[in-house]
Amino acid sequence: MIVPAALKLRQAAHDTEAVSTMLLSFPMTNNGMEDDRVLSIDGSSLTLEDVERVAHRRICRCELGEEARAGMEGSRGRVIEVVESGATVYGVNTGFGHFG
Repeated sequence: MIVPAALKLRQAAHDTEAVSTMLLSFPMTNNGMEDDRVLSIDGSSLTLEDVERVAHRRICRCELGEEARAGMEGSRGRVIEVVESGATVYGVNTGFGHFG
């Protein structure tokens, strides 16, 4: 079962601005967490300790760093180019694995 917020996020997934707006609309309170610092995900400095702190809800908030955002937007642009070209790309416009 998909919860309403996840459904909205899934429907907006093609629009990076809409996704950012959705993510920023979720309440970001400390809720008893030990660490109220913001973890910036930049695509290069994430540690296992960071993942553990988030997984165990000991960090309050994560954000996507500008370098990571730019990389994702570049990747998204490349996928759009390939799809619009009509090329067949395994796992992009075909199924993959058992569904291929």
